[in-house]
Amino acid sequence: MTIVMMIVTDRFSYAQIIKFVKKNSNLDNIVLQCSLVMKFTNLIPNEPNKEVPTDTQFKEGHTIGAVTVAKDYLFIKKGLKTFFVAYASAERIFRRVRRLHANICCGDGDIEVEYLVVTHEGRECIEVTLPGKKAAQILMEEIRQAAPALETTAPKRAQDPKEGGTA
Repeated sequence: MTIVMMIVTDRFSYAQIIKFVKKNSNLDNIVLQCSLVMKFTNLIPNEPNKEVPTDTQFKEGHTIGAVTVAKDYLFIKKGLKTFFVAYASAERIFRRVRRLHANICCGDGDIEVEYLVVTHEGRECIEVTLPGKKAAQILMEEIRQAAPALETTAPKRAQDPKEGGTA
């Protein structure tokens, strides 16, 4: 007897499903058709636009590290979740570089770590680590092409009054 089952999942691999079904049934021939349906979480919680992107929009995008640049959306994988943000609803998407002090075998040094930051209404929604400087530059260029009206520079920091600036 052969049974064909259609399983829709985003948590288990094909091998894990086969193992589970064979362990919990006495069937000889099992044919499984698995299709991956991803769940996307909106990065901006109370956004008026309730449209959720589709799997095809995610798959058509270009992925660099944990970030996928699609036509209308930016997808970010963080942990087990995949977040999305529409370019129209993001206030600013920019690159941040942090210098981390490191004690290396041949002395002290600084390591530059690249981050992608998404802001909405003046607050940072997410900060994700990028694979390197060249990848960050390519990613920012793709975001500028996908959303030319979007602000892609870091906001100006307020200067400290002690340093001669205004608060």
